[in-house]
Parts: sequence; C-alpha cells; structure tokens
Amino acid sequence: LVAWLLERTKSVDFDLVDSSVVAAMDELEPEIDNIREALRFAMNRVPEDAFVIAGRLASFWVFRTSGFEGFQIYSELFARYPDLANSYWGLRAAYGQAHLAHHLQSPERLELCDRVRRIGRDLGVLDFEVKASVFEAYFYQNEVRYAECLATLDRIDRFIEEHGAFESEGPLLRIKATF
Repeated sequence: LVAWLLERTKSVDFDLVDSSVVAAMDELEPEIDNIREALRFAMNRVPEDAFVIAGRLASFWVFRTSGFEGFQIYSELFARYPDLANSYWGLRAAYGQAHLAHHLQSPERLELCDRVRRIGRDLGVLDFEVKASVFEAYFYQNEVRYAECLATLDRIDRFIEEHGAFESEGPLLRIKATF
C-alpha cells in the first residue's frame, strides 16, 4: 500500500497546479481512505516514506480537503520524527505544513515558515526561502501590518537578487500590486 501511494503521489507533487495535476488529484481523491491507511502504516513502520508521501501531498491537502487532516498529519510526523526533518523530504513536508497553515490561518504559521527557511538554508535549497517568505508577506498583509509586509517584500527582493532563487513571481507580484 505504501509503495502504491508513493507511486501515485508523484503525479500530484507540484507547487503550481495545472490541468494535469488537477486530473491526477481527481483520480487520487476517491482513494482518500487508502491514503490515510498508507500514511498511518508508513508513519509506524517506514517514517522516511511517510515524509516523502506527506511532502508530495501538500497541494492535494489544500485543494481536495479542508486541510486540517493534512495539517495534523504533518504535526504528528514532525513530533514523532524530528530527526528526519532536516532532509529534502522533511523540507517538502515542512513547506506542506506551512502551506496548509497559511490556508487555515493557523496561529503558528509564522513559526512554521521559519522552520521551512531554516531547513532550506541547512540543506542549501534556497527556493523554499522565498516560498515561505511569500506566506509571511500574505500574513502581514491580511493582518493589516503593512510595514512588516513591505519589509518582508524588501527582504524577498534582496534574497532573489543575491541568490536568484525563485521559480514563480506570480504570488509575489500579486502582493506587491496591493501597495
């Protein structure tokens, strides 16, 4: 079951969701009970695979569920296996949880963004620095904390200029357009 889910989740492992990813989510959605069972099994027996699955399912949790269940799964993974957090799939799972925290407006979302940035820096995977900072900028914008939002946007611009590490400017441009 875990091998099946590892294979199936490859098709939904994207930050930018296009029609092919939507179709893959449509195919995966009826398997939600199998997803739960495979994740439970992996968390108990093969936690490394649980991190891979969780890292791949971020967009699925956002677009096909309320997000709360996925958020709880990420929380449990990091609580049970903190030693696996500092890996590529730990970074992907941390980003998935920060993504869900953003959508759920969780009070710990800034802390989760900090964890994404820390793990990314430790691993030298810099594009997650910007992704987590975009969530932070949205938070400040929604909280009407414009000075902090602008400071975050400036920090993002400096980071991109120094490192050239960003895949999509869309969310960043949307925030900037409000100022």
